[in-house]
Amino acid sequence: MLAGSLITRLMVLAFGLALAATAGAQQRQVLVLIEDGGGNASRPILNGVETQLKTAAAALYVEAFDASGFPDIEAETPTASYLRSKYSGRDIDALVAVGPQALTFLARNGAELFPGVPTVFAGVSEASVARANVPNSTGVISAFGVTETADLALRLQPEAKKLVVITGTSALDTIWYGTAREQLGGLSSRIEVSHLAGLPLEDVLVEVSSLPRDTIVLFLSMVQDGSGRYFTPTADVVRDVAAVSGAPVYAVYDTLFGTGVIGGAMASFQDTGAKVGAMVLRILDGETAAAIPAERQGNVYRTDWRQLQRFDLDASRLPPGTTVEFQPPPVWDQYRQEILAALGILVFQSLLVVALLLRWRKRRVEHLLLESEHRYRNVVDAETDLICRYLPDRTLTFVNDTYCNYFGRTRAELLGTKLSGPLFDAEGNRKVEQERTARPAPDVERGVRRVIRADGSPGWLQWTAHPIPRNGGQIAEFQGIGRDITALRMAEREALERREQVTHLTRVAMLGELSGALAHELNQPLTAILSNAQAAERMLAQKTINLQDVRDILKDVVADDIRAGEVIRRLRSLLKPGHTALEPLRIGEVMHEVMSLARAQLVQHRVAVIEELEPTLPIIRGDRVQLQQVLLNVIINATDAVGGNRPDDRVVIAAATQKDGWLTISVSDNGTGLSSTASARLFEPFFTTKSNGLGLGLTICRSIVTAHGGRLSVRNNADRGATVEFTLPVAAA
Repeated sequence: MLAGSLITRLMVLAFGLALAATAGAQQRQVLVLIEDGGGNASRPILNGVETQLKTAAAALYVEAFDASGFPDIEAETPTASYLRSKYSGRDIDALVAVGPQALTFLARNGAELFPGVPTVFAGVSEASVARANVPNSTGVISAFGVTETADLALRLQPEAKKLVVITGTSALDTIWYGTAREQLGGLSSRIEVSHLAGLPLEDVLVEVSSLPRDTIVLFLSMVQDGSGRYFTPTADVVRDVAAVSGAPVYAVYDTLFGTGVIGGAMASFQDTGAKVGAMVLRILDGETAAAIPAERQGNVYRTDWRQLQRFDLDASRLPPGTTVEFQPPPVWDQYRQEILAALGILVFQSLLVVALLLRWRKRRVEHLLLESEHRYRNVVDAETDLICRYLPDRTLTFVNDTYCNYFGRTRAELLGTKLSGPLFDAEGNRKVEQERTARPAPDVERGVRRVIRADGSPGWLQWTAHPIPRNGGQIAEFQGIGRDITALRMAEREALERREQVTHLTRVAMLGELSGALAHELNQPLTAILSNAQAAERMLAQKTINLQDVRDILKDVVADDIRAGEVIRRLRSLLKPGHTALEPLRIGEVMHEVMSLARAQLVQHRVAVIEELEPTLPIIRGDRVQLQQVLLNVIINATDAVGGNRPDDRVVIAAATQKDGWLTISVSDNGTGLSSTASARLFEPFFTTKSNGLGLGLTICRSIVTAHGGRLSVRNNADRGATVEFTLPVAAA
């Protein structure tokens, strides 16, 4: 028969209707059956289910019935008729049974009322699940730690002589009574077990008030007392029992924790509801109840610190992992003012002692500073690096012996002079002044300074200067440290000269490979000049001279001479040694010049060259001769790479593009490509794949491109052949 709190019913149903209003016509629907109208376990379990289903598009319906007051099977008939009438037009997607009576009701009537609808149960023991045997069901099985709670009580009260169990007369109370007799029967050898079952509440209160201190009271359930009164929820009953009991009271429901009981082995019904809600969501998402294994809700030991103190129970006897709640705040929170006052007095006394110690220490430090300064001077004078100090206006205030010896001056001659004065050459003084004026504020100076050494020769110092602040943050002085790197600079210059010599020799060797083709390139205009000159002689020997023909011949002679001169000029520029000279260049012009030099070689080897240059390529800064050498080298390599192809299948593509401030030049061939060994060692000096090669071409090409601020790489093409690609930075506007 339906019953329960009207207010509770309305609140729960309002929640379901609100969800139904927002979800739409195809909304999924869940029906929750709870017993005892929202008592000890039902209300928190329902809260947990509601919390989980808030985010789901599901309507939640709740029906509460007081099965404990009407335990007969015949009493279920009106309830079943009511549910059949109310939900006959609704497609219920999932059922939730909260409590053993609700589960028993579905076991008897569920197949008729809600055929095929999966059931999720909660707030039931494993025995209740086995007895009900509801098909197509899963859920959370509660252990209800009666035995564990009794063990907790015996740990805290090892001297206890009697265990008193309190239960009521409702169907649920009767189940608890049977559970207690079954689970606590094994304790009869350790302690006397008695039951206060079926008594009116007033009689129970009288009984527990007279119990001695060495008794354990275990409150299980009292939905209905012996006089027929109902108590839902039963927290107020427990509170009354604990208030008058002469012995500690324990419970197994977490909803009764904090009502005056010591504690017990409890599970959170709110967590149980959350797990049930998660299972319902899985069913609504398409899983079957059979595929979702039932979970067993474990218990944890919880105790109330206030009740432990009330009955003088030793907390050290609690099982490991037991939580002790409602403890008072620590001593600091209770006596903060007193502790602060005591600390203030202690700090004041300590400060007096510290002040005396600091005064003594100051004198000691002054003495040590004098000694340290003397040691510092000795160390600095013995240092091999040049060390000096100077004011922000660069007036020298200190120099070590190495500084004096390096410049061939005495300390008296140097102190008071400017750091950059006659000791730095014009270039060094210019750099120092530029850096000094460019810095917005004094900072660490780093760089290389060119100076004039004692013998008048130039030298180079690796210079570092750190600011020395005074109190207030202003810069008092700078301390500069210079390390002589003249030998290193000279070695770098010599290495650069050697590298340029090797680059030039490689360029000469490469032109040697083109000598035959270049000779042919020169022979063509020279032969044409000779033929035109002989033709002119024959015309002049005739009686009648056609001056226009002579003029045409002379024009051809001039054009062929210019052509030969251009070949010779380009050869001279490549053969002429010299230092790197960066100038604004158009890469298209450089590539055309290289193609003109290599044309005879390409024609001789029957190689077709395709030029793919963007129409508006930017200007770069580079050394024309060195970039010509790079292009000529990779074009000759590409020509050799396609030499094994058929004459009509020898193609070299030269391309130039720009992107994001970089100019990319690539030369691709359709040859056989590179082996893995060659790819790994391609840039090693003296490694070559040619029988007559030196193995220096690509190595030098990469060093040239790197010196221009770019990168050079080689890769195999996707189909066949290889591509040499290098990038150069675009010149600033």
